[in-house]
Amino acid sequence: TVAGGAGHLAIGDVSGASARAQLNVAAQTDADLLLSYRWSAATPGAYLNVYLRGSGGWQNTYRPRNGYGVQLTSSSSTATVQKNVNGTVSTLRTVTGAQSVSTATQWLRLRVAGSSIQFRIWTEGQPEPTTWRSTDTDTAVTTAGQAFISVNRAGANVGAKDLSLDDVVLR
Repeated sequence: TVAGGAGHLAIGDVSGASARAQLNVAAQTDADLLLSYRWSAATPGAYLNVYLRGSGGWQNTYRPRNGYGVQLTSSSSTATVQKNVNGTVSTLRTVTGAQSVSTATQWLRLRVAGSSIQFRIWTEGQPEPTTWRSTDTDTAVTTAGQAFISVNRAGANVGAKDLSLDDVVLR
């Protein structure tokens, strides 16, 4: 939904619940995605997945069949950089301390250019960092694709979650 000028992806109090969005714009090989996000609660159970070069449709409720992405959780500072090639997911890197565990608004910039996958996260009110939290190199996904964004829950029921997304810019 959209309310108060921001998008909301909400998941219910059900194991495996999910909500997702695909930015239906012209497919891009090199892309830079900037967005702000805010969890409704910093309790366990919810995952934010943001993918670029997404193609092949949704593999499941939370990631495209092909693409490069970052996965964040509502209760951990860890971010996982992933690639998905024909439905096979691999971790490129795990970064501890990538985000704050809070309900504060945070910003995420994900960039895929050539064979480089980069991201950085910072808290609202702080300047955007000049360095990347992670820079990885991979050539498995070379075709143009779109941006895919999802929030999902795995495991036990831990209460409903809402993720606010705003200021989404794709270049």
